[in-house]
Order: sequence, then structure tokens, then C-alpha cells
Amino acid sequence: MEQGTKRFINKHIVITGAAAGIGKGIAQRFAEEGGKVVIADRSRESGEAVARAINESGGKATYIFVDLIDPNSINELITKAVDAFGPIDIAVSNAGIAESQSSAPVISVEGWTASMT
Repeated sequence: MEQGTKRFINKHIVITGAAAGIGKGIAQRFAEEGGKVVIADRSRESGEAVARAINESGGKATYIFVDLIDPNSINELITKAVDAFGPIDIAVSNAGIAESQSSAPVISVEGWTASMT
């Protein structure tokens, strides 16, 4: 992408579920477009690898652990993200799990909660 066409220069973006898959792709693209990206995920090793790869390619990224089932972890994510790059401009809620193969009528409340947070 040409220098003058980057759309997210100096924008602070927090992306949950950014250690792999679609979230990783979203993080890479925002970084390519000039964004300062927080890789928010519970997979520390993968999240750190994504942040490292973005930084090595000239982007700006950091990894922050988050467990979206735990409200305290979410509060810590926000605090650490602001400490890292300042006010958050964009948040992408990409995290999700599909650990249960249950259909909606038979899934447990716990399974539903875990898959939707």
C-alpha cells in the first residue's frame, strides 16, 4: 500500500481474538494501514508472535492477555491498552469459541455464555 493512502495512521485499535485466524488478519491489515494495534487474546504465545511479526514488518503492535469471561481481565485490558498507545479509537470484538457442538435448544447456559463472550 502506498504511503499516502494509509487510512488508520496513528489510530489505536484493540482487537480481541487477534492471536490467530480472522483476528490475526484484521490486526495485520490495520497495522499495514498505519494503526497501532493491541493483540488481545488468551493465547499468550500466539499473541506475542503476532505482535512481534507486525513490529518486525514496520508496524506497531503489542500483545495484552485477556480472558473475556472475566470482567477484571477486561478492565485490565482497557487500562493496559490505554497505557500502551493512548485513547482507543477502534475496538474489534472478534473473539469467540466453538468448543461445544450442542445446538441452541440443548446447549448449557455455561456453554452459551462461553461461546458468546
